[in-house]
Amino acid sequence: MPHSSGGGSHSGGSHGGSHHSSSHGSRGRSFNRVSNSKFPGAKRYLYYRNNAPVFIYSNYDISDSKNRVSSFISFFLYIVILILVLSFIPGLGHFPGKIDISKYNSSIMISDTANVIDDEDTLIKSLLAFQDKTGITPCIITVQNEYWMNNYTDLEQYAYELYVEAFDDEKHWLIVYSEPANPNPDFNDWYWEGMQGDDTDKILTYKETGLFNNELQKGLTNKNYSVGEAISEAFDELTPVAMKKYIPFRKMIYPLVFAGFLLFMAIRSSSFHPFKGKYFEKAVECPETFVDQEKCEYCGAIYVVGMSDVCPNCAAPLKTHEKNQT
Repeated sequence: MPHSSGGGSHSGGSHGGSHHSSSHGSRGRSFNRVSNSKFPGAKRYLYYRNNAPVFIYSNYDISDSKNRVSSFISFFLYIVILILVLSFIPGLGHFPGKIDISKYNSSIMISDTANVIDDEDTLIKSLLAFQDKTGITPCIITVQNEYWMNNYTDLEQYAYELYVEAFDDEKHWLIVYSEPANPNPDFNDWYWEGMQGDDTDKILTYKETGLFNNELQKGLTNKNYSVGEAISEAFDELTPVAMKKYIPFRKMIYPLVFAGFLLFMAIRSSSFHPFKGKYFEKAVECPETFVDQEKCEYCGAIYVVGMSDVCPNCAAPLKTHEKNQT
């Protein structure tokens, strides 16, 4: 459905449109973690790989398959959220595509009910240039304050109704201008509102509508400009830049930082290691004091002294005179 692209008034200045945004919060929690370095709450575990001992630190029993499933779920959730965040980032950039005017009724409309546009040819030229550049069809309607003020909450509500009654698509941009039937020569109490179809959103973002809104508000406030000239000038300022591609780096800072945090947490906090599961199954808790290593005299595999009576590789008995741990 159409939505406001912004508006303004002589007494209240301009305002932005009603583009929607949302934010999400999250609570921290402690996840299973495996690391090659010691960390608070971790125990030291030992397993053997390639005939050599490997020491690893974990805050849970890595030999328990149930814990490994839980760790996989944590890892998977981090990755899913990370993918969702990364998929959202490209949408922050401005990469507009021109709308095909042959696929909808793209006739430009100027309905000057308030009789305030004195140079319609110049205005049409500006509107055509904008349509040719973007594929969006701009339309202008002028009305008198007395009508909508007596029947609607505000001009935005009235502009919305005008849009849905006039157009059966989401590819138009309607600008509604209003002033009193008998304006005060010292202070003309005018209002204006923009209403854009949803299909225009990829072109008319906050930056583009903000530029237009500022220019139109400035033009209408300038006593040297007529209403038609002010609208023409606003479109003339927007048209050359409306289809420019850019990436708003300021908007991308927070998503990128959040994505980096998720990636860091997926690696740091999750213990999902698909290629180490078979080794983790045989891992045993190992005291920090068990550090000495020797070779098995039968197979040559390295083992940690004091952790077993048999070689972890060939199961041969280990010598009884080996160095004791202190």
